[in-house]
Amino acid sequence: MLSTFICAYAEEIKEKKKISLSEVALHNRKEVGVWVIYNQKVFDITNFIDNHPGGDKILLAAGQNVEPYWDLYAFHKKDDILDILEQYYIGELDEATET
Repeated sequence: MLSTFICAYAEEIKEKKKISLSEVALHNRKEVGVWVIYNQKVFDITNFIDNHPGGDKILLAAGQNVEPYWDLYAFHKKDDILDILEQYYIGELDEATET
């Protein structure tokens, strides 16, 4: 029972983590980790890169918002792909840091 509460609390904290735009921008290559933004959420996709069907094209969006690229490659906006992305969720974009 206590472990269920602790897990739920940890998940709540994870959901509320705020990440600045500048911090996301630092994570722009495999060596430091690859983070992307989608729908105001931040995802660490480092461990997915080697599994990406499009190969290294995924690195074009490294450290930034993936949405402009997904507008070009609209097939990404499917539920099954969004479900994969959600597995790599690490926090919310801190809107106060946007310019």
